[in-house]
Amino acid sequence: MSPSRHRSVLVALLLVVTATFALVVASPGGVRPASAASVAPTASCRALDPNLVHGVCLKYTSRSGTGFSWIGTLRADNGRVFFCIDYLYDSRIAGNATVIGTHGLVNQFGSRVGAAEVAALNEVISTWAAHGSTGSDNRDAAIGLIIREVMSDGTRSDGTVVYPRGLRVGGTVRAPVGGLSGPVLDLARSMWSQGSAQRGPWRVSLTASRAGALPLGTTRTYRTTVVSSANQVVPGARVTFTCTGPISCPAPLRTTAAGSTVAVRPAAIGAYSIRATVTGPAADGKLYRVGTWRTHGGGGARNNGVQRGWIAQSTPASATVSATSGIVKGNPQVATRASVATVVPGTPLRDLVTVSSLPAGYEQTATATLYGPFDAEPGATSCTPDRIAGRVSFPLVANGSLTTPAVVATQPGYYVWTESLPGDVHTNPVTAPCGLSVETTLVRSAPLTATTPRVHTIASGQHSLVGGRVYDDVRVDGLPSGASVPVEWTLLGPIAPRQGSCAGLDWSHAPVIARGSLVVSHDGTWRTAPTVLRTAGCVTYTERLLASSTSVAVSTRPGVASETVLVTRPVTRVVPEIPSGPFSDGTR
Repeated sequence: MSPSRHRSVLVALLLVVTATFALVVASPGGVRPASAASVAPTASCRALDPNLVHGVCLKYTSRSGTGFSWIGTLRADNGRVFFCIDYLYDSRIAGNATVIGTHGLVNQFGSRVGAAEVAALNEVISTWAAHGSTGSDNRDAAIGLIIREVMSDGTRSDGTVVYPRGLRVGGTVRAPVGGLSGPVLDLARSMWSQGSAQRGPWRVSLTASRAGALPLGTTRTYRTTVVSSANQVVPGARVTFTCTGPISCPAPLRTTAAGSTVAVRPAAIGAYSIRATVTGPAADGKLYRVGTWRTHGGGGARNNGVQRGWIAQSTPASATVSATSGIVKGNPQVATRASVATVVPGTPLRDLVTVSSLPAGYEQTATATLYGPFDAEPGATSCTPDRIAGRVSFPLVANGSLTTPAVVATQPGYYVWTESLPGDVHTNPVTAPCGLSVETTLVRSAPLTATTPRVHTIASGQHSLVGGRVYDDVRVDGLPSGASVPVEWTLLGPIAPRQGSCAGLDWSHAPVIARGSLVVSHDGTWRTAPTVLRTAGCVTYTERLLASSTSVAVSTRPGVASETVLVTRPVTRVVPEIPSGPFSDGTR
């Protein structure tokens, strides 16, 4: 007999016994439904088909007797591993079978399989058997069991239902009729739950921490999230990034359930884009199918027919999202206010400056310029070089508020401040406009009847421990009605006490611990901001009431007893040691 003739006879024989298996032995005692499905030796199924790879051979009792069914993977003529999707059909697939998609998939009865179920099944196979097989008998069997229930064709021609029908996404995989022992069912349920939730195609999103142009020297973050077709967040998905423009591109990452964050930082002015890409399971799988495959009528699977095989590799689907923005130099924001609105000649003037939107690492010297005097309130064009009354510089290294050094106004008239911040590689230069009312001070001669306020101050205590807080109560009397006078306070020290006392110390070179200011608008007691004492020694307060149009300047000297605090360290309590050992009453 020729080899081709021998093969034809073998094919015909296998079609009789079928290779997705139903070898039936006459069962004594009459006909009964399928029951007591149990795992049989693989050899029992391999005797029917030598092309088995990994899976489980099941033995069960049907209406017609005892049958065997294989759930798992098989090998095609060309060596490609696949999963059978048609129950009882000849499991051998010729190597020249056409590869088609699973869109619009129907079972052997012609019933349509849901698109969501196809996508979930493809996720399961893509995740666990991307190279044909999982390499495990139990895992391949679990996938085979899912396929049988999704395809809903596990009913024999004699009416025996071997595999439950109608598995949908989010449903629970059931055991073959009669039950199934071992881990296969648990694996199948876990796989299907994941496949239902994480079926493809996936979507990836990039959500920026803020919109608009990206200033140099700052960082922008993007939250990266991958979502399945079931609108479930997919953890563990690998996302890669492609970038253009002068930024450092983020490294690939694995997503988390809460989303993962990446950051970009520009290196130069220009435009940039960042693109996130994730590869996940497609909604459509791939099938081996020969041209003679056909559906048939009837409610039971036929014991013959041409098999279709689900190839254990999906077509990857890429989901991509891009974000584009320009990179510009940053523009720091400056808010300023003159230290006082009205003073007498000879009063030091300062500017109160608040800066925001400075990039990290900014370190420049800013300039404050005082213009005047002017006969009338200055305007936007009043700040000319010939009207400069003084100029001071100060370091600027971080966002926040500060007070500039002082410039003394000696002549009556209006004075106005402007601030100038130099630019650098990350920021544009900023100059505050001239003529702002909040930056203007009126210097006018005090009337002959200018009063001298009375100032009495007392610290919150004359003794404190390291780590404690201290403040000063300032009692002011004799202010003219309607007066508003700035009070500047300074806390000096610490310096070493003399024989445990702070009396009679030289405060001329004492360092400054803290300083601040407040505005006194009427007679009464005013309290300074508290200061934490961090070092032992003597500290003392001094206050200065600036002059106004109706009052003269008043100051207090350092070292006044009521203003001086002795700071000591807490005493460490000594706990006496109690000897251990047996109790003795003095007798033996």
